[in-house]
Amino acid sequence: MVVAHNGAMPGRRALCAVLALVAALGAGVLVGCSDDPPRGTTASTGTTTSTRAAGTTGPTGGDEVAGSADCGPAATMTPHRDLAYADVEGVEANLLALDVYEPGWTSPCGPVPVLVWVHGGGWRQGDKANRMADKVDLARELGWVLVSVNYRLSEPGPDGAPLVTYPTHNRDVADAVAWTEREIAAYGGDPTRLTLLGHSAGAGIVSSVAVDPRYLADAGVSDDAVDCVASLDTEAYDVAAQVRSGSAVYRNAFGDDPAVWAEASPLTHVTADRPLPAFLVVVQDRPARRELNQRFVDAVTAAGGDATLVAATGLDHEGINAAVGAEGDTIVTPALVDFLDSCAQRAIPPT
Repeated sequence: MVVAHNGAMPGRRALCAVLALVAALGAGVLVGCSDDPPRGTTASTGTTTSTRAAGTTGPTGGDEVAGSADCGPAATMTPHRDLAYADVEGVEANLLALDVYEPGWTSPCGPVPVLVWVHGGGWRQGDKANRMADKVDLARELGWVLVSVNYRLSEPGPDGAPLVTYPTHNRDVADAVAWTEREIAAYGGDPTRLTLLGHSAGAGIVSSVAVDPRYLADAGVSDDAVDCVASLDTEAYDVAAQVRSGSAVYRNAFGDDPAVWAEASPLTHVTADRPLPAFLVVVQDRPARRELNQRFVDAVTAAGGDATLVAATGLDHEGINAAVGAEGDTIVTPALVDFLDSCAQRAIPPT
């Protein structure tokens, strides 16, 4: 089916009216509200396939609740950069650091949902500061806290071999999730409502962290801490297939052992034995790539989970990343906004 997003956030106009009244009374509140829908919320032209296992209930939104996505937009975002989430001797501090973007107002809403972003770059390059402007602005419009994570990279050492390989990338991101769960309340975030978002290698990492219970457990995070995962255009669901296809990028990150390739593949770990987060899977509309992503979506739903596939027609690999929050995007952003809005409701405690 085709996703249509009308740009409306439940309760947004009512909240804006209250803030405008407060401002009019001279309380000095900066009101960042408008009757216009947020950027990128016109009808989507991407094809979306939604599959839900029989007898399960996925995220469907809900009544207006303080602390939900209804609290957007914020007036500003305050960056807190280079916060260490781990300390490993001999490792550059920036590789084990994250940036937190805090909405300019959170007290009217209570703790707000948290979006944890993991960059791509073939597990060997990239940085938490890259291509962040539109993502930060999208989080501002939604009223979410945004966390952007670095992790150790598979750069070559003196002998040409990578100094870091799987599973270090996944372990680092799990440690960043653990830091977020412990510390994010100080930045206005709700540690019980965590969503992971990644592109390319980052999408492979967040998918692995979400479906393979070892990583969060080793980091001291509960099995059900992550509510939702948005995975943007990765082939890392089946690492073995990528290495066997001759990909030097995958061999560099995952080595030469076929047993490791299988273990590193998220598809290996999708089972009905544990609760799964909801997934939004966005992929280029190319047959082989779409088929692999559909396999992952089908595996999640067969295990009793909730997963949606969006074929990003007309966008290439980098275009999908660039589309997140971009002005005028009609494919990735509307689907992501709808997904995040539903994720914001998943872990709200009953009143």
